[in-house]
Amino acid sequence: MKNNIRQCGIIESIHGDRARIRTTRSSACSSCEASAGCHATRGKTFHVDIVDKRLASHKPGDHVHIEIPAKTGRLALFLGFGLPLVIFTATLLCLHALGAKDERAALAAIGALVAYYLIIYMLRNTVNRHFAIHLAGE
Repeated sequence: MKNNIRQCGIIESIHGDRARIRTTRSSACSSCEASAGCHATRGKTFHVDIVDKRLASHKPGDHVHIEIPAKTGRLALFLGFGLPLVIFTATLLCLHALGAKDERAALAAIGALVAYYLIIYMLRNTVNRHFAIHLAGE
């Protein structure tokens, strides 16, 4: 697929059409001059749970490619960083405009972020439906 983010991984466990895959974040820009400063997560291992009917032909220890549509990656960035930035800024500016002291406005803005992330956490099963990760066509 053309607009997909693709990652290699190793199957750790399979239960029917569900699998837990271990993969490592890697850098695609190791030759970049700024790579030393911008890849704090390079080389860290993480796990991905996927549901795919094609898992029946695989077993634990197999190397597989997983992929996620690029638009899903953009949605994740928006939910994780974009919307929280808007919430923080809007809360801070609104309270400041209403006459709140800077410290109180800042604490309220941080509280709004805490509430936002708690809501996202409580709705994680609903949110996860929008992030379908599947096996790449091999």
